[in-house]
Amino acid sequence: MSNLEGSPFGDPVKNQSPFADPSVVRAAKNVENLETAAEYNPFAEDKRAVSTARGASNPPPILPTSVDNPPVYSNTAQPPPKPTLPGHSDLLKRQEELERKAQELQRKEEELNRQAMGQVRNKNWPPLPSWFPLQPCFYHDISVDIPQQYQRIVRMGYNLWLIYVLTLVLNVVGSLASFITHGSGLQFGLSIIQVAMFTPCSFVLWYRPLYKAFKNDSSFNFMVYFFVMFLQLVFVAIQSLGIESFGTCGWFNSLGHFGLNAGAAVLMLIVTLGFTFCGVGLLLLLFRVS
Repeated sequence: MSNLEGSPFGDPVKNQSPFADPSVVRAAKNVENLETAAEYNPFAEDKRAVSTARGASNPPPILPTSVDNPPVYSNTAQPPPKPTLPGHSDLLKRQEELERKAQELQRKEEELNRQAMGQVRNKNWPPLPSWFPLQPCFYHDISVDIPQQYQRIVRMGYNLWLIYVLTLVLNVVGSLASFITHGSGLQFGLSIIQVAMFTPCSFVLWYRPLYKAFKNDSSFNFMVYFFVMFLQLVFVAIQSLGIESFGTCGWFNSLGHFGLNAGAAVLMLIVTLGFTFCGVGLLLLLFRVS
C-alpha cells in the first residue's frame, strides 16, 4: 500500500487534499481580508501611536513662555498741540487788540459813571502833607488814567523826570563843593535857580503833556510833548558839558577840578553822570513815544 501511495503512477485525484485547491485558498484569503478590514479602527491606531510616542522617557517639548510687561503710562497729561492753521497768529493779535479796546472802553465807562454820580477825584499830586500851606494840584494815577498798553511808557517818563529832579538837587551840592574849593559863587547861585525853576517847568511842559496825550489820545498834547522834549534834550546836553557860567557840574569842570580837590571833583562827576543818564534816557523815551 505504501508503494502505491508513493508511486508516481497513482491516482492524483485520490492522493490530493481537498483544501489544497487554489480556489478554496483564494476564498479563504478573501474572508480573512474582509474580517481584517471590518476590525480596522483608525482612531485606535492614533491613540496607540500617541500613547507609545509620549511617555516618561520622551516628554512633550515645553515651549518657553514670554511674559510681556504692560506699558507704563505717565500721570502727567501732555498739553494739546497748538493749532498751526494759516493766519492763526493774526487772529491772536486781533483778539489781543479787541481785549485791550474792551478794557479801555470799560475804563472810560467807569470814569463816566463816576462823573455822572458826582464822584470828584481828589487831586493827589504832588503828595504834600495836609498841614503844608500848598495843596496838590493834579490828579496823577497811571494805573487808572492810562490804558494798559501805554502804562510802561508813561512810567518810564515819570521815573526819568524824578531822576532829573534828583540830579538838579545833587547839582546844587556839587556846585557848593566847587564854590568852597574854587571860590566861584556864580555856578552855585545858578544851580539854585535851576532846581527851583526847572523842577515844576519840566513836569508841566513835557511830562504832563505826555501823560494827557496817552490818557485822552490827544494829538495836541503829543505835539506839545515832541516840541518841548526837543528843547529839553538840547538843554540837558549843555548841562552835561559842565560850562561854569551855565551853573551845572559837567564833564569839563568836573575833570578839571581833580587838580584842585579830588573829593569835590568826584561829587561833581557823579552829577555829570546823572545829567548824561537823563539825556540818554529822554532820547530813548522820545523814540518810544514816536
